[in-house]
Amino acid sequence: MRRKGFALAIALALLLAPAAAEEAAKLPADLFDLYAYEEDGSYWLGTAAPIADGILVTAAVTGAQTGSAISDGYGLWDAAVACTDENGLLTVVFYDEAEHVPKLGSYRLPPYGEGFSGSSLYVRCGDEQGSRINRSVKKASVIRWKDLDCLQLFLSGPAELGAAVLTDAGELAGILTAKYAEGENRYIALPAENIYRAVAEAADRIQSMDLTARGPEGFSVTAEGNLVTFDWSGMEMTPPEEGMTRYLVVADAGNSYLTYFPLESEGATAVRMLLTPGRTYVSGFTAGTSVPDSLPEEYAVTVLPEAKPLTDYGFRSTACMLAEGPEGGLKKGEKPVPVTDVTEELLRSGRAYFYSSSVYDVEEQIDGLTLLVTLTTPAGENYRYVSGWIYDPVYEKEDTWFVSMDDTELLENLNRDGYPAGVYELSFYVDGKLADTFFFELP
Repeated sequence: MRRKGFALAIALALLLAPAAAEEAAKLPADLFDLYAYEEDGSYWLGTAAPIADGILVTAAVTGAQTGSAISDGYGLWDAAVACTDENGLLTVVFYDEAEHVPKLGSYRLPPYGEGFSGSSLYVRCGDEQGSRINRSVKKASVIRWKDLDCLQLFLSGPAELGAAVLTDAGELAGILTAKYAEGENRYIALPAENIYRAVAEAADRIQSMDLTARGPEGFSVTAEGNLVTFDWSGMEMTPPEEGMTRYLVVADAGNSYLTYFPLESEGATAVRMLLTPGRTYVSGFTAGTSVPDSLPEEYAVTVLPEAKPLTDYGFRSTACMLAEGPEGGLKKGEKPVPVTDVTEELLRSGRAYFYSSSVYDVEEQIDGLTLLVTLTTPAGENYRYVSGWIYDPVYEKEDTWFVSMDDTELLENLNRDGYPAGVYELSFYVDGKLADTFFFELP
């Protein structure tokens, strides 16, 4: 708790500090655009509001994550770290402003806890063409949503989630985070108080993470594509105290959960893991009487680059989607049926399958390759399913395969904790290269 309080003090000091002298030379504050990389370039995710050089805030449903591209219309950056708040509603994006200083100024937040009326608000939004438009607020009211005090706004026209709610004085009063179910042009916005909290959470996470950390002496982390080896053969480890177990902890910086391995095997000095390209991982060792619930005091940070598209052997994906099987499971020779609309009911039913079909050209069977299927939630949480891949001339004209989502365990945490609304990203990688991605949205 002390660390979080200190992080909050840092965040508040940053956001409430007087504008720097050089800020006057900048252009007025405006929205940044966020993009995700793909084989032929990039596609637009949404907008984000700058609150300081190097820090943006947006709705979690934009899909912004570490490695996303950021632009103010003049420069281009990669997101160094993207942190989604504990409610899964806001994402704070950090980028290295030292590469080149953004030309756009930053929005100021109103004083913490200050209220405002709907007549003093408007919404600044953008689109994938880079256009900007202001929507007037016809009516504003405070509602309770997801156990938070939020603003329900009736706007003069449609807006994209992630749009900035501004006061007449140009202060950032909130971020659009959801569409309201009843009526057109009605939205829910998280007010500035929640932005303060999201930044404090992100500051806490970043403050506790030295992005140059190499870990304990003798501990090495090496990556071949997305196959990562954690090697502690060079470490001098004393046995843990009686009743305690030592663990290797590997944590995705964008996740709220940890992956850990008890070091019980005699002579084991390394672990290999298939991790998700474009994500940042923290790894180190801890000991305790129960499983780990926090990061080690000493750790290494590993940033995996974005995956290159899979083009080996003329590979081309012809289908990447979710499919539905019958109650009681598939009979021999049956295939699940691809679906166009994904629902939470289907995901929870046990009938959902990951479905893939592709073509390629090989002269002989090529095996020993890795397969990774990942699911990224609107909150930025990333889940992984690991298997193997084979190229076979028998199937090169149509290599169709499928696996039950229950068997992948990609949905295990979501079935327990709930499915956040927004866009989900289902991807698969062969030997570290991106084969295809499927997006679906839950309302």
